[in-house]
Amino acid sequence: NSELGKEVNDLFKQNPPQKICPACNTEQIKGILLYEKIIYNSICQKCEEREQQSKLKEERKLKEEKKAKNKAYLQAHIERFLTLRGIPKRYLSANVADFDKVKLSTNGLFLSGVRGTGKTYLACAIVRKEIIESENYINDIDKMPLFVSIPDLLLEIRHSFKEKSETDEQDIINKYSEIDLLVLDDLGIEKTSEWSIQTLYTIIDRRYRDMKRTIITSNLNLKEIADKLDDRISSRIAGMCDCITLKGADRRLKNKT
Repeated sequence: NSELGKEVNDLFKQNPPQKICPACNTEQIKGILLYEKIIYNSICQKCEEREQQSKLKEERKLKEEKKAKNKAYLQAHIERFLTLRGIPKRYLSANVADFDKVKLSTNGLFLSGVRGTGKTYLACAIVRKEIIESENYINDIDKMPLFVSIPDLLLEIRHSFKEKSETDEQDIINKYSEIDLLVLDDLGIEKTSEWSIQTLYTIIDRRYRDMKRTIITSNLNLKEIADKLDDRISSRIAGMCDCITLKGADRRLKNKT
């Protein structure tokens, strides 16, 4: 009857049935009464914890092995990936170690300085490092960082105006607005027009609002960009990028001496 069942359950709670753990032969396994039947765990709590720790250790090991394998694959094919993502052939082997005195961050970067100080080289080196060290790109090349010189970007959009073009202006703007890491090279050398300024502002403003990482190189400083292009563009850059000014002699001329 119900009273007897309650009494039996109370007794089981006070003195649960036990048996020896088959894994360690030392610890007791407690049983529970379920629908008038005693149910035991397969192993004791200590063995269960050891088993769980062993599983976690094996999972970490497999994860590290997969990460190392993916990194080796990316390193072996890095120049092909960089080429596909717009990196010029001259900068395929760029290395951030060549700028040991420059403190990089995981934020956006505005790299300014006179010609030849290595702005484009450093931007390409960061892209190379990003691809090799990230776990996000091994199965999706389209998510890899994208490099484009601003004159080429504007030319690409102008070509979309042609009657037989397969893409339109909005498609191209979306492509450069939505990629997680974008390098915009040589801001300020393009011929300024109201259309080009508005196009650049649209892309930079979208990336600013969506908090997308952007690396921008320019021979101009932020004040010069405000004066020559648009103070809205310089304001967005200041808000989304850490600013680094590269100094020194022209690296191209230096290599010739």
